[in-house]
Amino acid sequence: MWPFIDDRIHFGITGLRQSGKTVFISSILNQLLYEKNLSNFFPKGNREFSAQSRSLPHHLPEFPLHQNIESIKGKENLKILPKFPKSTDCITYYDVDLKFVSNNFFKNFGMNRKTTLKLRFVDYPGEWLLDLNLRQSNHKNWSKSLLNTYDSYHANNPNYKKFYDYCLDIIEGRFHFDNNPQEECNQLSHLYRTFLEDAKKLGYYFLQPGRFVMPGDAKFEQANMKFCPFPFHLMKQTACPTQDRIFSELSQRYQSYVNVYVVPFFEDTFQSFYRQLTLVDLISPLASGDFHLYQDFIQSLRTTLAEFSFDRPWWKPSFFDSSNYVQKIMFVASKIDYIPSNQQKFVKQYLLEILKSCLDLDKLEDHQWDLSVIASILCVHPSTITKDNKDIILLKALEEYQNSYRQYQWSFQGNFPTQILNPMDFNKLSQDMKVLPKRLLPLMNLNPNAQWRNPLTQNLNLGEVMRFLLYDLLL
Repeated sequence: MWPFIDDRIHFGITGLRQSGKTVFISSILNQLLYEKNLSNFFPKGNREFSAQSRSLPHHLPEFPLHQNIESIKGKENLKILPKFPKSTDCITYYDVDLKFVSNNFFKNFGMNRKTTLKLRFVDYPGEWLLDLNLRQSNHKNWSKSLLNTYDSYHANNPNYKKFYDYCLDIIEGRFHFDNNPQEECNQLSHLYRTFLEDAKKLGYYFLQPGRFVMPGDAKFEQANMKFCPFPFHLMKQTACPTQDRIFSELSQRYQSYVNVYVVPFFEDTFQSFYRQLTLVDLISPLASGDFHLYQDFIQSLRTTLAEFSFDRPWWKPSFFDSSNYVQKIMFVASKIDYIPSNQQKFVKQYLLEILKSCLDLDKLEDHQWDLSVIASILCVHPSTITKDNKDIILLKALEEYQNSYRQYQWSFQGNFPTQILNPMDFNKLSQDMKVLPKRLLPLMNLNPNAQWRNPLTQNLNLGEVMRFLLYDLLL
């Protein structure tokens, strides 16, 4: 969005589900509004800043900042355990004004220079990102591409087999609802959505349509939420009238879904981002031990990043050209505290290799993008032990356990990858990665007798990220 025409700069936090979007927004807003501190935000000179939240237009739902902060903080003496916020299920917004005072150059003239930066943070379900490429396809082509992928990853999933068997019944003329193509479509959709929900529980990302697993304001009883892909390539002969009606109904519902949900999300939300942070959880797919899930993650990231555009020149503002355009972007590996500090440089290199496989980075100017690693909220406390005359980094954390918590500690002895893995290398690495914990709590104090500490005050590199994305707007 062109900043001198739109009143607020839309700051988009993008990423697949569970990448840490909601936690990042909660942490950064807490730092700005309440802690009044972002280390490394100002690399030069002395600047003072204040932040103030602003009321949203009445039609925009507000990001639940205060609920998230209370959830992450918990209560002193562990009366209520700190927990991460629930997954985002709709689009929410939060407006904040940053007021900066420079007392470096201008104080020589007996005055201060004041700058106000108006930001709008946008949060949304990561599942919806995977829908964006539906705009550029039709039901038949989408079905062919999607089912070719699912046949590779989910052939042994019982719910996928049930869905596929029902499709085969329709192909072979065994209809379950006499002369009622609408009901056939409804049943197909029900079986398909059951499979998607199961795949999501198993940790898979590439789930289309995204609203089938995170509906938001959509209702499953609506016709445009009752469609699915179909294996047209298995048709051996010309479709009969009943099959034609079923295929036509599926196609119409697909197009209605795209028009009602996908296009508005793209045009009203995704297209509005002027500065963008893309969070990538590199650790969970590697720690899963499932190579298919790892491949699924890579494909999901490629599908999402293919929708990014960086082509509009500075002199062509958005009201002349409505194409999606990101003026500045930072790609960030999240949850970096899960990995020892001596391995974090490899995480950054690994992220770069993945991005090269997804984007033509040569098209971007050097000042337009960057890489970083962050922990929006620290979960892990590193320490060093000596074993066999060698120093070993021991990581300690609090793990959720039976409605309470327990201390968990591990040592990552392998090397983090620096390139996309093949099955053999993945299996070798998964032996080292399987020690990583699954459900950590925001870090308080490992010593239960120590003074309670607010987890929201502990992070890694938030200031560095914000400096790259926003600092030039303050000059």
